[in-house]
Amino acid sequence: MKTFKWTIEIEVDQTWVEDGFDLQDGRDLSESVGQTLLPYAHSHEVKVKCLSGPSRKEVARAQGYPTVKDMDADNKRVHG
Repeated sequence: MKTFKWTIEIEVDQTWVEDGFDLQDGRDLSESVGQTLLPYAHSHEVKVKCLSGPSRKEVARAQGYPTVKDMDADNKRVHG
């Protein structure tokens, strides 16, 4: 089975680290990053940025769209 890789950067407020937050503690990061790691964090306390990932063309193809434009149009229709 083919896999896709995204590299993300997570920036966390000092308060969370002081309270025990540590990604190197062996936890499984395969769940939803924001809500799983910091379910009670306010938006100003955590930032997640995508540093790299598969091309949009690869994603569109994997999702069954003939083009990126078709994928974007469908996402806009579904998510507004």
